[in-house]
Amino acid sequence: MSPSNASAISAFLAKGGQIVKVQGPIQATTQDVLDYLQHCGITAKCSKSNLEAYSWERKRMSLSQLVTVANGQRRIQHLPPFVVQL
Repeated sequence: MSPSNASAISAFLAKGGQIVKVQGPIQATTQDVLDYLQHCGITAKCSKSNLEAYSWERKRMSLSQLVTVANGQRRIQHLPPFVVQL
Protein backbone atom coordinates (compact mmCIF):
# COMPACT_ATOMS: atom_id res chain seq x y z
CA MET A 1 0.00 0.00 0.00
CA SER A 2 1.32 3.42 -0.86
CA PRO A 3 2.14 5.84 1.98
CA SER A 4 -0.54 8.28 0.78
CA ASN A 5 -3.22 5.54 0.87
CA ALA A 6 -2.09 4.43 4.33
CA SER A 7 -2.25 8.02 5.53
CA ALA A 8 -5.75 8.52 4.10
CA ILE A 9 -7.01 5.31 5.70
CA SER A 10 -5.45 6.23 9.06
CA ALA A 11 -7.09 9.67 8.95
CA PHE A 12 -10.45 8.10 8.06
CA LEU A 13 -10.27 5.68 10.98
CA ALA A 14 -9.03 8.38 13.38
CA LYS A 15 -12.13 10.46 12.59
CA GLY A 16 -14.39 7.55 13.57
CA GLY A 17 -14.76 5.94 10.16
CA GLN A 18 -15.45 2.23 10.00
CA ILE A 19 -14.57 -0.44 7.48
CA VAL A 20 -17.39 -2.94 6.98
CA LYS A 21 -17.34 -6.12 4.93
CA VAL A 22 -19.66 -5.90 1.93
CA GLN A 23 -22.52 -8.40 2.01
CA GLY A 24 -22.89 -10.86 -0.83
CA PRO A 25 -25.80 -10.80 -3.28
CA ILE A 26 -29.32 -11.70 -2.17
CA GLN A 27 -31.28 -14.39 -3.99
CA ALA A 28 -34.57 -12.77 -5.02
CA THR A 29 -37.72 -13.67 -6.89
CA THR A 30 -39.28 -11.63 -9.66
CA GLN A 31 -41.89 -10.40 -7.19
CA ASP A 32 -39.16 -9.32 -4.75
CA VAL A 33 -37.62 -7.14 -7.47
CA LEU A 34 -40.98 -5.66 -8.50
CA ASP A 35 -41.92 -4.96 -4.86
CA TYR A 36 -38.56 -3.32 -4.16
CA LEU A 37 -38.82 -1.12 -7.26
CA GLN A 38 -42.34 -0.07 -6.27
CA HIS A 39 -41.05 0.80 -2.78
CA CYS A 40 -38.53 3.07 -4.56
CA GLY A 41 -41.31 4.73 -6.55
CA ILE A 42 -40.62 2.80 -9.75
CA THR A 43 -43.69 1.03 -11.07
CA ALA A 44 -42.88 -1.71 -13.56
CA LYS A 45 -45.78 -3.60 -15.07
CA CYS A 46 -45.85 -7.06 -16.56
CA SER A 47 -46.77 -7.14 -20.24
CA LYS A 48 -50.17 -8.70 -20.93
CA SER A 49 -48.99 -10.25 -24.19
CA ASN A 50 -45.61 -11.54 -23.00
CA LEU A 51 -45.21 -12.65 -19.38
CA GLU A 52 -41.40 -12.32 -19.64
CA ALA A 53 -41.54 -8.64 -20.64
CA TYR A 54 -42.16 -5.63 -18.44
CA SER A 55 -42.81 -1.98 -19.09
CA TRP A 56 -41.46 1.00 -17.19
CA GLU A 57 -41.69 4.63 -18.31
CA ARG A 58 -43.07 3.44 -21.66
CA LYS A 59 -40.00 1.26 -22.25
CA ARG A 60 -40.15 -2.47 -22.74
CA MET A 61 -37.70 -4.24 -20.44
CA SER A 62 -36.62 -7.75 -19.53
CA LEU A 63 -36.35 -9.01 -15.98
CA SER A 64 -32.56 -8.75 -16.13
CA GLN A 65 -32.87 -5.06 -17.07
CA LEU A 66 -35.22 -4.49 -14.12
CA VAL A 67 -32.72 -6.20 -11.81
CA THR A 68 -30.06 -3.80 -13.10
CA VAL A 69 -32.32 -0.84 -12.26
CA ALA A 70 -33.11 -2.29 -8.81
CA ASN A 71 -29.43 -2.94 -8.08
CA GLY A 72 -28.60 0.64 -9.02
CA GLN A 73 -31.10 1.80 -6.39
CA ARG A 74 -29.75 -0.72 -3.87
CA ARG A 75 -26.20 0.51 -4.47
CA ILE A 76 -27.29 4.07 -3.62
CA GLN A 77 -28.82 2.77 -0.37
CA HIS A 78 -25.73 0.66 0.42
CA LEU A 79 -27.71 -2.59 0.18
CA PRO A 80 -26.45 -5.86 -1.30
CA PRO A 81 -27.47 -6.54 -4.91
CA PHE A 82 -30.26 -8.85 -6.02
CA VAL A 83 -29.58 -12.01 -7.98
CA VAL A 84 -32.51 -13.58 -9.83
CA GLN A 85 -32.34 -16.93 -11.57
CA LEU A 86 -33.71 -16.54 -15.07
